[in-house]
Amino acid sequence: MKIIYASDDNYFTYVAVSVSTLLKSNSQNPIEICYIHQDVTEEHLRLLSEIVEKRGMEIELRQFDMPPVLEDLPAFAASKTTWAKFFFASMFPDDDRVLFLDPDTLVLDDLSELFKLDMGGNLIAGVPECLPAYHRRASKLSESDVYINGGMVLCNLAQWRAEGFENRAVDRLHETKINLNYDQGVINELCKGRVLRLDARFCVLAEMFYLKSAERLSKRFGFKQYYSQSEINEAVENPAIVHFTGFLYLKPYSKNCTHPYAPLFWREAEALALGFVANESELNKKQRLRKHVLDTFPFRCFLALEWVFDFRRSYLLTKGK
Repeated sequence: MKIIYASDDNYFTYVAVSVSTLLKSNSQNPIEICYIHQDVTEEHLRLLSEIVEKRGMEIELRQFDMPPVLEDLPAFAASKTTWAKFFFASMFPDDDRVLFLDPDTLVLDDLSELFKLDMGGNLIAGVPECLPAYHRRASKLSESDVYINGGMVLCNLAQWRAEGFENRAVDRLHETKINLNYDQGVINELCKGRVLRLDARFCVLAEMFYLKSAERLSKRFGFKQYYSQSEINEAVENPAIVHFTGFLYLKPYSKNCTHPYAPLFWREAEALALGFVANESELNKKQRLRKHVLDTFPFRCFLALEWVFDFRRSYLLTKGK
């Protein structure tokens, strides 16, 4: 099982915690980890190597340099490592399938079944992202197309190579000047109609934990085809991968994060002796308003408020050429 992480030094604590939980939950599986890094300190790289080697597994530390063909792209993200996934087919020529995980994840169960799935001709697999429909439209997807969260992507590299995916990606990245949620929108667009939807428990988003209802999730994010309530219940109660997408919880770098799995993150970080200290950041005014309306009033009031906010969000996402 080849598992890939990518980040700069700002997200190192997240990477270390996620890797540690991955190794604990998959101790019976042979795992190769690759950490694609940029501007990460030598001390942090050494610490990560020790975490992995103590579990008897292997890790490759790979410095990421922005490919020259992409140097003129706008900096959609603070860390350029976000673009690395488009080059996985050539970066890992001996692997037909790899799993990419965002740093802000916890791995709590066996992932081996993901490497046994028949992906057919699908290019990627993942869990639908909890974003309003205009995000899908911006990526030229129809209501029936699957648009997955980019923090957990199972990549069919054998198929990528067969179809020249890397060249297609470079061409599209040069062509668009629209901020399509960084790499996430572009990879979903390129894989249109060739995306395998996984069980929700393989990437349980903060929105799932907070809303809990398949009906509410469908109404808020405009899903025409979504998981059943029993599938959402299973994901929330027995997650394989938790992805800290924030929503109205904040993320665990804040002491004020109320995500149900934040305490586990903090305990793991402390056990690893990473020197991590959570900050005092809080929900901003808009988030506090959204949370108050959601927690206090009928759900239709929350939907109406979000509908108003979505006007500006839609413009900010798609402005440009």
